Amino acid sequence: MKHHGSKDIAVLHINAIGDQVLAWPAMRALDRLFPGRIKLVLGAGMRSVFYRDVQLKMIFRARFHDRAARTVAVEPLVRELGLCEIFIVLSDWCNESISAVVDGARPRRSIGFGSSFGECVEVASDVHMFDKIFAAVQCLDPSLVLEDFCGWPKFSPAAIGAAERLKDKHLLPEEKLLFVHPETLPLKTWARAHYNDVLPKFLKERREYRILVCTPQQFELGSHPRIHAISPHLELAMALVGLSDCFLGVDSCFLHAADLYGLPGVALFGPTNPDIWGFRLSKTARHISGGGSIENLSEEEVLEALLQVAP
Repeated sequence: MKHHGSKDIAVLHINAIGDQVLAWPAMRALDRLFPGRIKLVLGAGMRSVFYRDVQLKMIFRARFHDRAARTVAVEPLVRELGLCEIFIVLSDWCNESISAVVDGARPRRSIGFGSSFGECVEVASDVHMFDKIFAAVQCLDPSLVLEDFCGWPKFSPAAIGAAERLKDKHLLPEEKLLFVHPETLPLKTWARAHYNDVLPKFLKERREYRILVCTPQQFELGSHPRIHAISPHLELAMALVGLSDCFLGVDSCFLHAADLYGLPGVALFGPTNPDIWGFRLSKTARHISGGGSIENLSEEEVLEALLQVAP
């Protein structure tokens, strides 16, 4: 079907918030290529982490027919989007409803992971997700280099100020901060009893540290004068990661944010692959994998790794 000359660039990324963090370098690269021309499509209810860092023309919300199957209402989204010169799908999945949305925008070029796109992005099965998502942008300009777009996350001055105040509230000026994020999907969550064993032992060895555990209230921790449970909103919590000296956590959005910040850290893995979802950018990081089950991790191994990487 003939294209009608629109210069808008559609980018669809319907995934969890951690996947958005992993797409941050790709979005920055697209912003350099197409400043002010990007129409971003997220799923209904999804928050955007990019809008303070990328010149988006507009954000659209795809309404779901079936959220579990990730099928979206095609016609309303096509009407809202209008025509687009290029359509890029950064999600590493596709279904008939997404293909129909792409077709409805009548792009000159369509790029995504799968045979339904005009240009199929092909990467090795074990490539890190930062690289996989960025490969879609390299279809437009092969000279682009991932590391050129891996600067620190950008958040609002209000969030950064609140993070600084939260840190000042709990830490003395000379103390270092270990940011701990212990919970995510149940299969990827290490039992709180393990943290209650590891964290005090770490503090016994590293008396210059204090620990903030970013956790919902139901994740109970043992009492310790230098361990504090906090539950701030997402942007404030991610800004606090950037004010930390070290990270310990599971496969989640906070791990990927810590990686963008270049923090030293230890990442805990069970069913997911650390080669794909672990640290990619940090120069001082360790992965501890349970080979399919996070309960296979030993407290001794985690403590040893944490003592080794903490500056």
